[in-house]
Amino acid sequence: MRTLSLTSLLMLALCLQGCGGSDAPSDTPDSGSSGSEPAETDSSLGSPGEMPETTENSGTEESGTSASADGSTLNYIPEDAVAAVVIHPAKALNNPIVKELIALAEEANPNQKVSDQFAKIKDEVGITPDQVDHVLVVIDQQFMQTAPMMMMGAPPAPPVVVIQLVDGVNTQQVFDAAPPEAERIQIAGGEAVETPDGSVIFKVSDSRLVFSSKEKLEGLLSNSSSGQIRNMIEKSADADFGLALNLEPVKALLQQAAQGNPMMGFVMPIVQQMQTLSIAADLEAENLLQISVSTPDAEAAQAVEQSLTGFLQMGKQQYSQAKADVPAEMQPMAQALVDGATLSASESVVSLTVPRPADFEKLPEMLKPAFAEASKAANRASRRNDMKQIGLAFHNYHDVYNHFPAVDANGEKEEGAIKGKGLSWRVHLLPFLDHLPLYEQFNMDEAWDSEGNKALIAQMPAVFGENPEGKTSVHVFVGEGLAFNEEKPGPQIRDYTDGTSNTFLAVKAGDDTAEIWTKPGGLAFNAEDPHAALGNIGEMFMALICDGSVRDVPKSIDKTNLSNLIQQNDGNPVDF
Repeated sequence: MRTLSLTSLLMLALCLQGCGGSDAPSDTPDSGSSGSEPAETDSSLGSPGEMPETTENSGTEESGTSASADGSTLNYIPEDAVAAVVIHPAKALNNPIVKELIALAEEANPNQKVSDQFAKIKDEVGITPDQVDHVLVVIDQQFMQTAPMMMMGAPPAPPVVVIQLVDGVNTQQVFDAAPPEAERIQIAGGEAVETPDGSVIFKVSDSRLVFSSKEKLEGLLSNSSSGQIRNMIEKSADADFGLALNLEPVKALLQQAAQGNPMMGFVMPIVQQMQTLSIAADLEAENLLQISVSTPDAEAAQAVEQSLTGFLQMGKQQYSQAKADVPAEMQPMAQALVDGATLSASESVVSLTVPRPADFEKLPEMLKPAFAEASKAANRASRRNDMKQIGLAFHNYHDVYNHFPAVDANGEKEEGAIKGKGLSWRVHLLPFLDHLPLYEQFNMDEAWDSEGNKALIAQMPAVFGENPEGKTSVHVFVGEGLAFNEEKPGPQIRDYTDGTSNTFLAVKAGDDTAEIWTKPGGLAFNAEDPHAALGNIGEMFMALICDGSVRDVPKSIDKTNLSNLIQQNDGNPVDF
């Protein structure tokens, strides 16, 4: 069931926070762009001091509100705001560095594509991050007063969330995505959807939404004050990520969090001297990151600078000790980031600056080896999970039939004959791998290579591999005296007298051992040279142990131990 909620909106807004974008929004939007490469549109952040004004064609006539859809979204920051965050998801996705990183990530792990994640978000809230120009999140005093309730499991008062869409994308898409049971209401002279917790998503115009409580909505729409947070966030509102925070109201909460936490207890005296915090992060700006804190006076600023300098130097020393773990191609840029980080104090303000390194746009190219390693790790994790699923299927099969499937049948007799003779053990595990419909298409009275059964080879489940020819390198060992052997019934767990945790059930052998997945048989066991059957396995091969666990076994394992692991009752159990 889809739910239109604050969680959904924040997931949409924050999924790419801190990434990508240009320094300022375009004043010439390309209308109609709403695909994966949306045009930059007027960010509607406005100029300092800009207040809402009524315009006939701004989309407000439809909603009935007097607030202008063309005014700055910063106008929704009340005077008592404690914090404000502005992020630019659409710009992030248009940033060349981000695009390349996403492409590398998807290449490394094809099973987790950004487009798939966007589809899920769109199904839930009606729009995707690339359709959002910017998002403003405001924390006010009411939220801070109720924040301690979170310690007791109660939800705090909702923050204010303003979503400005790119040109060509309509807020009606969000309303259309609301589940049927969501209540459509009229409030503040306009259309809104009420969420289960009593908050509302208000349609300011065709391009802007406001999420807040009913009680504060009208005040937000007519807000004409500025205040400290509004003035602070204006300085970083066009950055990819901007934050303004008044530390005074949150110190009490931080003090509570510091109790019993030595590190927090060490930091709190420094925090107590700070008044405000602002952050600006931008991938294309001269400085990638700027963090500033204000203090009561120059003396306090110097004290804070000295304390933070100690932390900074400690961090640089830790990097120096650990940089050997950083890929060689990344070390020059990483070193430039570390060396470039500087602290400075000017009157009562202390600032940390991290400049944009030279050749920063080459970051994706530098990260290619790391992504390649990540791809190998992801593939190995996927294969490991597949082997665990196969192991679970083996045991569920055993629970039903009191034995494992035979290598060339399911081991069950029908009128004196073995049922399913001529089909691999893999076929008979299908009902236990959520592939019952495929299993039912096989003709159990025919061999694996009959015309009807051959037609099903191309439908090999991914759990056995992704070979387009329907071949797999997931095998059991076969041979005289082994648990599995051709023309023999399927083994029972009681046959594994060396122990289920000391014996192989199946292995992921080298690709050169791949066979049609429906074909009976397995790897021929040779006690004199047990490695030979595994084929080209590289430095490791994956083994499914009879107890259902999965192990990486080194190629260097000696032949005696390997033979003992393959033989289930030779009296020589191997302790992993």
